[in-house]
Amino acid sequence: ILASMPFHYRTQKSEQEGTFTGYGLGDAWLGANYTVIKTPDTLGRKVRHNVILGAGLKTPTGPTNLKQDNELLNMNLQPGTGSWDPNFRARYIIRIKRWGISSSADFRLNTKNQHGYKFGNRMNGFIGAFYWTVYRNMTFMPQLALMGDYAWKDLDNGVIQIPTGGFSTWARANIQLGYKRFIWNVGYSIPLFHDLGSGEVTPKHQCNFSLLITI
Repeated sequence: ILASMPFHYRTQKSEQEGTFTGYGLGDAWLGANYTVIKTPDTLGRKVRHNVILGAGLKTPTGPTNLKQDNELLNMNLQPGTGSWDPNFRARYIIRIKRWGISSSADFRLNTKNQHGYKFGNRMNGFIGAFYWTVYRNMTFMPQLALMGDYAWKDLDNGVIQIPTGGFSTWARANIQLGYKRFIWNVGYSIPLFHDLGSGEVTPKHQCNFSLLITI
């Protein structure tokens, strides 16, 4: 069983309208993973495989009415979405001693919120190489990965929003640190190729921080 509560900080710059910023706690998420295949450590094999399937539900806990200069921020800058959105995931990991390759594919089915706005359905995936090691009571795992993301266009009360949707690919460096029940992740991503919002949107770098507490 997994649960998360994200914090978002988003900035959008426009030559005509200036800079807009939205931040705050986002939508809480609850999900579960099921391990389909796992090579037992007791077999003493050098090559180990993991296949994991999961599903979850994003709940509308984040705000959708933030304003700047007395104007309602664009929906893509709001910390929350206002909708109940299920998602599905498949993950495969192969490890040879301390080296490994991890890959995953995710799909999120977005629904309409109370304002009549529907974010486009989204699918993304990644593949990356990692090195796993242990020092005293701590685990350390650096990772380099390639990520891809595709989003369908948003709908506002049934009307297609032109400057939305599209695809992007990213290069990401990530470091994971584990100690007892706590796992910290720090990641930095830069865009490689993209076509977002019918060419009207240019992505910048991304920074990600997360803390996972196992019970």
